[in-house]
Amino acid sequence: MEEKFKQIVAKNKNKVFNTAFGFMKNREDAEDISQEVFINVWNKLEKFREEAEISTWLYRITVNKCLDLIKKRERQNKWGKIVSLFGSKKDELKQIANHYHPGIETEEKEIAKNLYVCIDKLPKKQRIVIVLTKMEKLNYKDVAVILETTEKAVESLVARAKENLRKNLDKLYN
Repeated sequence: MEEKFKQIVAKNKNKVFNTAFGFMKNREDAEDISQEVFINVWNKLEKFREEAEISTWLYRITVNKCLDLIKKRERQNKWGKIVSLFGSKKDELKQIANHYHPGIETEEKEIAKNLYVCIDKLPKKQRIVIVLTKMEKLNYKDVAVILETTEKAVESLVARAKENLRKNLDKLYN
């Protein structure tokens, strides 16, 4: 079992980290979540039935860990704003502008900052599908398995997320 676990970590550590980073936009949080994911995998590897791909299982665990941390932080902030993830509003924009996610290939930090701000404004499920389909480049079928829904539902969420992103970006640039 130990050898199998080592293979899983070696093959999937970057995917898990990049997914966590896509949600958290903070290296330390992404590292902590990655560690928690693999601790969870170690503890439950014997029970894994292999009905799904290991990578699908890992994505599901990672997304859930990210959402749990976001919820925890929102609860800590009586207003439940995403600002609680970064501190003050000024710090939020500075951190977003200065971070880099491997899945995004934009040279203009201002555009990246605005895009992340708009992604953070999306409803939770829309935010999840955008991170998984556009940043992690997963197909709708895999995202449907991770979210335990249908491909049509994922397709619909992506379409609504794109429309909401367009509206939010239009507000910023017009």
